Amino acid sequence: MSWGQETHDDHEGSFWPSFSDIMMVVTMAFLLITLTVVLSNTRLVSQLRNSIQAEQQASQQVEEQLKANATLEEQLDYYKNRAASVEYELLRNRAKTETLTQELEQARQSQQTSQTQLSAANQRTQTLEQELSAALNTTQTLRDQLTERQTQTTELEQEVQRLTTEANTLKTSSTAALSKLQGELDELDRKYQKLIRPARSPKNKQVVEVVYQRGGYQIRKPSEFVYRTVDGTTLHSELSALKNQYGTDLYVKIIIPERSGLSYNEAWRFTRDILDKYDYYSQGESKPATVQ
Repeated sequence: MSWGQETHDDHEGSFWPSFSDIMMVVTMAFLLITLTVVLSNTRLVSQLRNSIQAEQQASQQVEEQLKANATLEEQLDYYKNRAASVEYELLRNRAKTETLTQELEQARQSQQTSQTQLSAANQRTQTLEQELSAALNTTQTLRDQLTERQTQTTELEQEVQRLTTEANTLKTSSTAALSKLQGELDELDRKYQKLIRPARSPKNKQVVEVVYQRGGYQIRKPSEFVYRTVDGTTLHSELSALKNQYGTDLYVKIIIPERSGLSYNEAWRFTRDILDKYDYYSQGESKPATVQ
């Protein structure tokens, strides 16, 4: 995994070619310098030998010629001049030899410097190899630890998911069971409250009478003496006003005439709806709580 950065393999691939190139250039430069000095020395020695051989051949020819034509005095002068010439040539050759010796010494010093630099570079290379090896070992250890941690994390996530699923299942089951038990408890409480409550009675209540038959509705309020014919909207409006006025003191009396033309179900639904909305007895019942 790169995560937007170079890996250790990339560093190793980019570092070692560059260092190898540098060492190769240093080695090639040292070899070229040494080869140049050796070739120069060889060339100078060869020239010196050729010069000496040429001089020897010329001397032999001159000597032979002088021996044949010159007198002893001339030969003596010749040998003196020849000795001076040889001495001069010897001095010149000694100067060349000293120059070559100095160049050879400089080449040796350059070689020693290159060897010292090469030795230092080798030591530095060994140090870097050791550091790289340690870094690679550390990296591998960290990778192993990361893999182990990732495995542990995956196992923990799976365990958490399993426990979460079990908890949700238990929560759902518990909620359903609690809702069922709460509903049963509320139903029992409602039945119990009905059992212990006193019977519905108009005693000490404000009684409003409602007559319902197929032809419509009639109502008589507590302060009225005759029934008034009203429609459904007016009926609910007046009953709502009476509920707001009297609250739990309002007793609603439903009257269904024998010839009302209503079925039993229609008469029952109307009675139940009116009492649930306006009568004190229904308003006093506690509503079952809703379980969240």
